[in-house]
Amino acid sequence: MSDDELEAPGWDAILGALQGIYGGREPDAHYGTLIPYALGGPDPLRGISVYRTDAFGRPQWHYVTFGFTDLYEKEGDDPAVSGYGFELSLRLARGDEAEPPQWPLGVLQSLGRYVFQTGNRFGRGDHASFPFGDGERAFDGAGFGTDRELPAAVDSPNGRFLFLALVGLYEDELDALRSWNGDKALAVIDSLDPGLVTTLGRASWASNPRFAAAVAEGVAQDGSSMGHLPFPELRVSGRTLTMPAFRRDLFLQALRNRLPHGRRLDVWADEDRLVRFEPGPAWAVQEEDSLLVVAVPPDMDALAAAVDGAAPIDGLSFVLEPD
Repeated sequence: MSDDELEAPGWDAILGALQGIYGGREPDAHYGTLIPYALGGPDPLRGISVYRTDAFGRPQWHYVTFGFTDLYEKEGDDPAVSGYGFELSLRLARGDEAEPPQWPLGVLQSLGRYVFQTGNRFGRGDHASFPFGDGERAFDGAGFGTDRELPAAVDSPNGRFLFLALVGLYEDELDALRSWNGDKALAVIDSLDPGLVTTLGRASWASNPRFAAAVAEGVAQDGSSMGHLPFPELRVSGRTLTMPAFRRDLFLQALRNRLPHGRRLDVWADEDRLVRFEPGPAWAVQEEDSLLVVAVPPDMDALAAAVDGAAPIDGLSFVLEPD
């Protein structure tokens, strides 16, 4: 039985949301998979539709995925959520090309493989680091924001889902999301450049004074919403933490953006070791198998001094390796 002969309430729900933008218009291109992922095919998404649009006054290609949600029968365990609970919407600035560029298809399918293989889900305000773009004009990763044209949430017979706007970001922009709040930082970008349109070769928003000021004010007021810091360069041996010197500032900034705001930070080191820094009234270090728990008092200067090689605190010492 072909896809056209199957009942597809989830697929119909996506089309219903798109109808609010494009009416009954067919996409300018649709890319399906010949061999389903469940039968050994390489691509987990069943389809990607692309529309030519001038939304927000910007000529663009609008890519929309079909496959992160339950398109046909209900498969996920949660009756309230369809599949992984989201589909992706990618808007790419359009030039004079007659056909939509092909590279976004690979990006979207790669994200699909990551989600299907790991079970990890994306949500609004999340970000990921990976090559994203066309050759030399590639970004360092992407953020997952809100698509203003699509519904905030969609109810289907297979459960609820949302659309995530995928937008290319440079490393300094990713740092802004990590330092503050991803959803809020992306909302600032959306206010400065409506639509979260990915434009290859653009300047970084980190150099925009309005964006930089909004992030600085947000960090001072809110701290960081990122409670997990992947840090594979960090090595843990007992109560000794060793890291490259060039990572010092990133490490300390991540702690300053969490601990003074009453939030802990989980730092994932090499070999799946976890170092948990949490606010406390006094220094205290506990070792629990692969977990090292460090309570840090309000004075962050003492922590910075320890990182720079001062005397160990409660047996905790740091080593900075030359770049």
